[in-house]
Amino acid sequence: MEEILDIFNDKLEIIGQDTRKNVHRKGLLHQVVHCWAIEDSKDGRFVYMQQRAEFKDFPLLFDITVGGHIDSGENIENAMIREIKEEIGLDLKIEDLKYEGTQVRDTSSGDFLDKEICRIFTYTSDKTIKFNIGVEVKKMVKVREQEFIDVFLNGKEGLNIINLDDNSEEYKTKKDFCNFGREYEQIINNIK
Repeated sequence: MEEILDIFNDKLEIIGQDTRKNVHRKGLLHQVVHCWAIEDSKDGRFVYMQQRAEFKDFPLLFDITVGGHIDSGENIENAMIREIKEEIGLDLKIEDLKYEGTQVRDTSSGDFLDKEICRIFTYTSDKTIKFNIGVEVKKMVKVREQEFIDVFLNGKEGLNIINLDDNSEEYKTKKDFCNFGREYEQIINNIK
């Protein structure tokens, strides 16, 4: 059965429901949850990212740690915990997360119309996180936070990703990543 999502007007009021397919075909404003996992350990500060599976929208691109749609009538916090479990296999409670705020954004690309109300959370660990990834995720990587900032907020061309499977490093450019706008800037500003 196809997902049913709440759709919103410009005042962020629910005005109806539609299928996920129609939401992206028509460019309807809908809600999603995002979680950025951050390692703040003796080895430094890192941002975890997932590589999207081949069958997903934006296949094989690197993306935020966890992201997903909020089903019609679903509580934001429950959606976030559900998506974390489904995508990266962590059993977290809402108390383990920090709510960073909301962004309304349009990341449409070609025929894929994506107008979202993003409910943004962070999960911070003082050690390397062990993931049990689901079928929607090909693999997990981490990047040094400063390299991430230099590329996505300060305009540098590329950065090294660290593969969690074997700790090897690989150079990637912006074209290898999804467009998540300046969402991380809000997180950095909230940390300061």
